[in-house]
Amino acid sequence: MTPVVTKCKRPLAHPVGPPYQATPMSTQHRILDAALRVFEQVGFRGATTRRIAEEAHVNEVTLFRHFGTKDELLLAALRRAQDLPREGALPDEPVDPRAEIHAWARVHMARLLRWRHVMQSSFTEVEAHPRLCAIATNGPMRTYRELSGYLARLQERGQSETRWDARVAASFFLNSLFAEAIAKDVMPDRHDRDPNEIAEAFADLFLDAIGVPRTESVR
Repeated sequence: MTPVVTKCKRPLAHPVGPPYQATPMSTQHRILDAALRVFEQVGFRGATTRRIAEEAHVNEVTLFRHFGTKDELLLAALRRAQDLPREGALPDEPVDPRAEIHAWARVHMARLLRWRHVMQSSFTEVEAHPRLCAIATNGPMRTYRELSGYLARLQERGQSETRWDARVAASFFLNSLFAEAIAKDVMPDRHDRDPNEIAEAFADLFLDAIGVPRTESVR
């Protein structure tokens, strides 16, 4: 997701404001969950307050009473999304790089496909909504730091047969997965393979490129 990061004037910005706190099952909670669902489906421009209110089963007056503006609502929703536990984290120490990267790539591809409409709208909304851009970069940067750190530790442990820059390698792999997710809507007829199969195929090509040996079980 590096392309999203490079479009922001402050790519390393910290979250804007404190994490939004909403009482579980409260009206705010339902509105935030609804905003995330709509935001994922149609991006920023398509996420109208009317559509969000309908999804949350409230009227627009209630929505504005709790959050004031559409921007504030979506900022709170993004903070909430970033505060949720993330599945599929890489281990602190590489043990079985092929299996670990395969599992991580499947989860990351699913996340990219889920958020692709948000990423697409980010390209055109950066200048108009810089605060949204600033907070939206935190997820991709966290992913980048996780992967580059793992790859650096993998190399330190001698689990690769070649030498390379872990930061460049992480960017290369992330950009490949990102492009595949974005192209799903742009070029839908390229192939009909399952996203998990694609993620694992990309992972194998990447691991071959950086010199991680294949085991006998890897075909």
